[in-house]
Amino acid sequence: MPLRKFTTLIDDEIYAKCLIEQLDCRSYETRFIAFEQTQLNKCTLSNLTMRNFEVADTIFDHCDFSNTEMIGASFHRVLFKNCKLIGTNFAESVFVDCQFEACLADFSSFSYASFKVAALTQSSFIQSDFFEINWQHLTLENCDFTAANWFNLTRQKSPILYRWVMNAVRYEGYCG
Repeated sequence: MPLRKFTTLIDDEIYAKCLIEQLDCRSYETRFIAFEQTQLNKCTLSNLTMRNFEVADTIFDHCDFSNTEMIGASFHRVLFKNCKLIGTNFAESVFVDCQFEACLADFSSFSYASFKVAALTQSSFIQSDFFEINWQHLTLENCDFTAANWFNLTRQKSPILYRWVMNAVRYEGYCG
């Protein structure tokens, strides 16, 4: 992958087959941006409103998405590794074959999101919202869901996980 230097993200752009490092974009709104077969390292994309955000075959490593809105985003074969996702809004987003590894996603929203073959490992989701999420083959491993909100979960082919989540939530006293 060629290393490409960017000072900002350009609206209506598809970033394909590139390595982006230390990009610093804060506090603006985009209409359409896509990443395909791209790796972003140590990038700051915080306080953004990203409309029509599409990501495929991409790695986000040590990136900061704090307080970013990605409502209705589409993620396919994406790895979030050591990312800061505090207060990030992923509502109504779709995650297909995605992984969150060692991420800090406290106070984030995944409400109305859909997870199909996803793994959340060694990450923190303290006080995050998981209202009416739909999942199929969702793996949760060594994550902190303290005071996370789970309501109206829809699962497909994951009854054991569903029972585990509901028992864990009840055990911690976060569910009726």
